[in-house]
Amino acid sequence: MKGTVVSETITIIPVMYRDGSNCKRSSAIVAVGEVTDAQITRLRAALDDKVYYCPEQLELTHHGYGAWSSFPIADVDHGWHEMFLDSVTVSTTPAGGFECPCDEVGEIEDFVCRVEAASEAGWSPIDPSSVH
Repeated sequence: MKGTVVSETITIIPVMYRDGSNCKRSSAIVAVGEVTDAQITRLRAALDDKVYYCPEQLELTHHGYGAWSSFPIADVDHGWHEMFLDSVTVSTTPAGGFECPCDEVGEIEDFVCRVEAASEAGWSPIDPSSVH
């Protein structure tokens, strides 16, 4: 029908990069579908110390890049990000995308499986100063 806006349910997972000097950059991971309590439990179990992940292993953005002109600084910057599962929200968005400086990861179950696979392989942070 002309003029109809189709919405989809999305899960928004707040994330943050915090460098060794405590400079912070917040963002979000946006997944299609409503996350379940069981999926949050699985995510938490897969994260290092129930909060840390390496974005490159999940083909996600390292939020230090572009945040500061001095990035990366050896011995300050690292490959870990924090995922705030206690602050997850579920919303709707018009079909066609979610506009924010965030990572869109597809279906929530697929994302949970990717995090579990990365955890099983072993979290392996990439040193940003070795890449640039």
